[in-house]
Amino acid sequence: MSQTLDQIFVANPSTSMTGTDLLSLVHSPYSPGSDSAILYSNLGESIPTASQIARFDTNSNLSANSTINGYATTATAAGTTTLTVASKYQQYFTGSTTQTVVMPVTSTLVLGQSYRIVNNGSGNITINASDSSLILLVLPETTVIVTCLSIVVTTNAAWDAQYTLDSLAPSLNNTQYTYTGNTIDSPTIGFFYTSVTILGTYYPNLLTGQVISLSLTGPTTINLGNLAYSYGNINVSWTSTTSFIASSLFFINGTFVLTTPLLTTFSFPALLASSNSITLTNVNSLTTFSLPSYLVCGNLITITSAASLTTFSMPAMILNSGMTGTANALTTLTLTNLVTIVGTYSLTANALTTLSMPALTTISTNFAPAGTSLATVNMPLLTSVGGTFSPTLAALTSLTLTNLQTVTGAFGLTAATLTTLSMPALTTLGAGFAPVCASATTVTLTLLANITGAVAASFAALTTLSFPALLSVSSTWTITAANLVTFSMNSGLLSIGGNFTMTGMKLNQASVDGILVSLAALNGTGGTTAYSSHTVNLSGGTSSTPSSTGLTAKATLVARGCTVTTN
Repeated sequence: MSQTLDQIFVANPSTSMTGTDLLSLVHSPYSPGSDSAILYSNLGESIPTASQIARFDTNSNLSANSTINGYATTATAAGTTTLTVASKYQQYFTGSTTQTVVMPVTSTLVLGQSYRIVNNGSGNITINASDSSLILLVLPETTVIVTCLSIVVTTNAAWDAQYTLDSLAPSLNNTQYTYTGNTIDSPTIGFFYTSVTILGTYYPNLLTGQVISLSLTGPTTINLGNLAYSYGNINVSWTSTTSFIASSLFFINGTFVLTTPLLTTFSFPALLASSNSITLTNVNSLTTFSLPSYLVCGNLITITSAASLTTFSMPAMILNSGMTGTANALTTLTLTNLVTIVGTYSLTANALTTLSMPALTTISTNFAPAGTSLATVNMPLLTSVGGTFSPTLAALTSLTLTNLQTVTGAFGLTAATLTTLSMPALTTLGAGFAPVCASATTVTLTLLANITGAVAASFAALTTLSFPALLSVSSTWTITAANLVTFSMNSGLLSIGGNFTMTGMKLNQASVDGILVSLAALNGTGGTTAYSSHTVNLSGGTSSTPSSTGLTAKATLVARGCTVTTN
């Protein structure tokens, strides 16, 4: 077949042509400028028809019942998968660890070219542009479509990444959330997207749920599926719930409240933080509350009605706003990395034997734990307490706070069996010194210089007490210590603000003389505040009478209007 024209146009054939028909029209491969180039116009079917050639319609649209895209699967190995223009559209990842996916160099693509990335593993998939800039993080059991928007830019700005809504829906049927009883008792859950930066890490395109749980009975199992971020409160008060699981949830922007009397299984392994409080109330069937990845609590952790709770574990937590409430079955409390408590710690735990916070440096308000079995308190790095220090610990035998320097509130430790109280770095007490430690035989206060408030200590068994650095006490001084023999104060004492009472003791003569001389030396000169018009009582017990030195100091005080009583 010989043609005189370079091109033959076949237009509007009366019948459809098969592949064989077309081949009969072409006698040789196309070569530019040859007489065998054949162009076909309006050839084929614009509506999908089986075994026919597809044709664009008048709007340049191409139709088909289904398009089969290429498929590839990769087992995650904490490695890197680099895609190219020739890579399959569908990229599936399986396995238990992480993987990094590097998108193709955009200049090799066409605008709108996309890749579907499916994370069927249990680790995160990191998607980067070809220049290594982050496009997004793909959470387990989720899918994203990544589309090229620029063939010039090489950064993440050249890409659009969108989670697909169907894969982000909870992995279990929605009935796990919605109780089908009275509608007024049903929870309301809304899903939307957000991007957040938490502890310096950016998390884009997260599935967010706003959960309001009001059910009176509810499902047996609650599984939050692929929910990654809760914008709003999670308040679960479902009385029939025994299991609460959230494998991917890592941040709660609100309160977290469990009021679930039958709850026995609780698992939130990915949770990093909550912006507000954590409350466990009426969780009498729960034995273990563990948040292994939890770092920050924005408000109080409160525990009430937790009769079976034996283990409370937050080993990663560095900051919280305190713990309050009662957990009398608690035997294990793990707060290994806690650095700062910005609120009150006042948990009562009568079965707990050890309170260990080895990294704790600061308590911003009150420290008032209570427990009848607590025999060991370990806080070697604690430097300051912003409120009162007033634990009530009947079994405590020794308390050493090596680095504690300041207590802004009162120091009011109550520990009947305590024998050793050592605070060698303590310099300042902001609201008095009133420990009650009947068994204490050793009290070390080497650097204590300033006490705002009253001294009202009780040390029934103590024989020796010294305040070698004391400069000032703003109020009254009362120490109860029936066996005290030796007592001394700093010779550089500057002021005592009220009456001075140490009665019913066994003070030796040097101690009695030392007290009188120290008070008499407060004469208003050399930076001192004159000690006058107060009561000084060193009588009772078997305390010694003053020597001539002590009597001279006593006379000086009397001359200033003081009432001084000695044996």
